[in-house]
Amino acid sequence: MTKTGANARLLVGVVGFVFFVDMLALGIVVPVLPSLARSAGLDFLGVGLLFACYGLAYFILTPVVGWLVDSRGSRPVFLAGAILLTLSTVFFCYASSPAGLVTSRMLQGAGAAVTWVSGQATLIEMFPESQRGRVVGTANIGTALGVLLGPAAGGLLLETLGRRAPFLLGAVLAGAAVVVLAAVLPRSTPDRRSTANRGPFPVREASGRAAPWLLAGLAAGLALGAVEATLPIDGVARLHVSGVTTGLMFALTTAAFIVASQVAGRMSDGGRRVPVLAAGWVTLGVALAFSCVPSTLVVQAIVLIFLGSGLGVMNATVMPALADAMDAVGAQRPGTTAAAYNLCFSAGTMTGAPLAGWLADMQSFRVATALIAMSTLACGLLATLAYATFARRESKLRKAANTRRGLLH
Repeated sequence: MTKTGANARLLVGVVGFVFFVDMLALGIVVPVLPSLARSAGLDFLGVGLLFACYGLAYFILTPVVGWLVDSRGSRPVFLAGAILLTLSTVFFCYASSPAGLVTSRMLQGAGAAVTWVSGQATLIEMFPESQRGRVVGTANIGTALGVLLGPAAGGLLLETLGRRAPFLLGAVLAGAAVVVLAAVLPRSTPDRRSTANRGPFPVREASGRAAPWLLAGLAAGLALGAVEATLPIDGVARLHVSGVTTGLMFALTTAAFIVASQVAGRMSDGGRRVPVLAAGWVTLGVALAFSCVPSTLVVQAIVLIFLGSGLGVMNATVMPALADAMDAVGAQRPGTTAAAYNLCFSAGTMTGAPLAGWLADMQSFRVATALIAMSTLACGLLATLAYATFARRESKLRKAANTRRGLLH
């Protein structure tokens, strides 16, 4: 199905709004966490396990959600995700025991898995190859704004209105997302005729085409996790800047992410995803490498702008490229495509954060950042090798097929 005109813009805006609410709900927990931990009697290990519950639920449910989207359609699954997000935020508002916090956190992870996979699958399903880059880039604006505003809004509401206020805001916005989705989402259903005719999933060919893009998702997640875990702490320690200055510097990163994702999404549409993605990948790796070099505040701000730009380019191109690859082999399964991307990206973030933190503790921030930069670029080399290998194999198969046709004639 293809959406055009005002309906298309409305659909993309709604998906972006849901992504914004999800990231906002995730971010408002951060400043409230100390008071939640005290009231529940949690130590540092307990807090760490509480955060891990989110990732555990997300990881377990992501492939299940992909299957549900492909078998039941994106609309009911997307609505269920928004409802889960609302419930988890309400539960957080009243949770006071370890069991209550764990339940709330796992519901939040489940809601995120359902929301992200079904939301991205909606964009894949409703827009053709020539528009996917720009619509994914536009929806990512909501993601970036949620990441930026979540902790700030949570801290402000905590200080002025109390512990429950941030969660009430999140619950109201999530409830609004349910209503808007119910009104706007098209009643899409799986193409039963297509499902019946396409036969078994072409695992080998699909895997060969998908490998470079899944590696890209892993690399982007690895870099993001490492940056979030170590860069703010290093900035305060090395540059002696205040928390406000650190926040403003990361606001620059967010602005660069938004601008770059818009430009990259439009440039990548029309068969130019590979060079655009390669440019973003190199930008990200080089910016990571330079982030550990002793510098002034201005130079560090410029590095953060390039970091945000690299991440923005990759986020706007990887998912559309993966969807294009699946379409090329007749494997039009938007749920499976979105689930595969989300698993790789989240695996990267879950690995990058503790790995960078451990390296920084054992060695130094410079060593940690240099190794993460090398790992990010190494993923790029592996992706290039996989892309070239598959392209050569496909070229040989085409030549062999042409030869057989020539002999038959």
